[in-house]
This record gives sequence, C-alpha cells and structure tokens, in this order.
Amino acid sequence: MVADSQANAAPIGRTEYDDGFYIETLTDQRTGEPMYRSCTPGGGICRYSSDLWQAELYVQHLRAR
Repeated sequence: MVADSQANAAPIGRTEYDDGFYIETLTDQRTGEPMYRSCTPGGGICRYSSDLWQAELYVQHLRAR
C-alpha cells in the first residue's frame, strides 16, 4: 500500500546515474514539502525519503543488493 503522501507526490526533477539508478525530486501536492524517490534501473524498487542525503544513501543501498 502506498502512503498518502507518496500517492499525492508530483515529480519535478530527476537525477540519473550512469548505472541506471536515479533519484526523482517530488513535491507532495497536499503539503508542498519536497520528497525524494530513489529507484533501481527501470523503477522496479523505489524508496522514499524527505531529504536528499537519505535518498543518496538509499541509492547506495539499492546498488549493494
């Protein structure tokens, strides 16, 4: 189940890495707060966070899988 804040998030930017992993910058449409979605290539697995530092850690963790 997707949390309400994740379902209401609108993408506003994307940082792609050479190996296909990426971080999308989102804005929660209800609160206006920024959030980040760290994903594996193709978006099969994604993790959400409220700060960029945590999003970068998620990318490192997803790469290690």
